[in-house]
Amino acid sequence: MKRAIEVVLGCVVLVLLGLSVWVFVMLQRSREPLHHEQQALASLWLKHAPEIEADQARWRDDPLIAAQAGDDAAPVLFRHIGLDVAPSPLPDVLNGPEWLSNLDAFDTTPFDLEWMKSLASLGYWELGGAGSPLENVPISMDEPTLRFRDLMTLAKVRLVRGLQKGDAREAAREVRELARLCLTSETILGAMVGVGITGFERGAYEEATRRGHDTAGWSPISQADHTSLKRVIGVSPTPFVLLATPPVSTVVLPVGACAGLHEGLWQAHIGRVLWSGEIADRVAGLDRQLAKSTCRLPRMRKAWAGSPPPFLADHGLLGRLPFGREVVTNQMAIDIAGNWMRGYTTPREAP
Repeated sequence: MKRAIEVVLGCVVLVLLGLSVWVFVMLQRSREPLHHEQQALASLWLKHAPEIEADQARWRDDPLIAAQAGDDAAPVLFRHIGLDVAPSPLPDVLNGPEWLSNLDAFDTTPFDLEWMKSLASLGYWELGGAGSPLENVPISMDEPTLRFRDLMTLAKVRLVRGLQKGDAREAAREVRELARLCLTSETILGAMVGVGITGFERGAYEEATRRGHDTAGWSPISQADHTSLKRVIGVSPTPFVLLATPPVSTVVLPVGACAGLHEGLWQAHIGRVLWSGEIADRVAGLDRQLAKSTCRLPRMRKAWAGSPPPFLADHGLLGRLPFGREVVTNQMAIDIAGNWMRGYTTPREAP
């Protein structure tokens, strides 16, 4: 009997040893694509650094980007935007690129837009602070998002009303302030909505010019600047993604850094129970960046100080074996990295 037990235990040890050797080999193999992706990202950044720096210089200290003195816009804007888990109270109108094609037939009278006059006095928009519908929603892969399309609809309605009256300059100023506040939200999604709203303003300007309206003093951003601003926001997470290594991870962005840091922290937070090896060191670096950062990010700071989310809490047998967690970590870091360089790269260059 004793001999049988020794044989069984020996077999178990051999199996476990074999599994450990197998996982160790997989670990070495998993590091190769990780290092390849890290090097590819660094190469792309260095190749396009002159363009990135030129865009950053264009928007640094621009009034559309820079925070200004004033209160949080949340109490005003969250009266007009909710979470996407509920249907929008607004009619499904003015969607698509042809929203200006039949503007004279559109009735704007049901829309109360007086609140837009107050936007110029507000300093920034905090999406995750007190009063936000996201304030107490845990950060996770399946968290609801804000229904930004409502704000985009209201921006179009305001511009249409101005065009119908024959002078949309006041409407354009109010809509520009809405775009500015979106750009101060310290999130990629909020900032991209702001970029989109500046495009609506330019479309309204072109329509006003076509109609012969007085456009004196109205200077929407050009198409080239619109593209530049979109690139600036789009590339901002790159220094903060899990794949970033020096020199990318040490870049200091004058524009978009808070939105980029938010995105990088989001990626790191959803897998905090998983990260191991090099990626764990990278996450520790993001933790230090957050501690030193002057960005607001109240919701992210609260999440980061709390427990990891349940996502990936159970990462299977491989993650329980010696070195196995790092194998899973390396692949996951690649899978969730995203291509934030797409505004500068060609399809053939994309990592």
